[in-house]
Amino acid sequence: MTRTLIVPGLDGAPAPHWQHWWAVTDPRALRVDLNDPAVCDRAPSHEARA
Repeated sequence: MTRTLIVPGLDGAPAPHWQHWWAVTDPRALRVDLNDPAVCDRAPSHEARA
């Protein structure tokens, strides 16, 4: 299955931003939150915040 990688800008993409909408409606989408570019977090945003 092909995945879509979504990388929001420095301030993220909170609702109702189109990137947030895409990440929560497309099961193939993987959103990468770059809150601190020096720290790598490979968990999808919905799992990292759970």
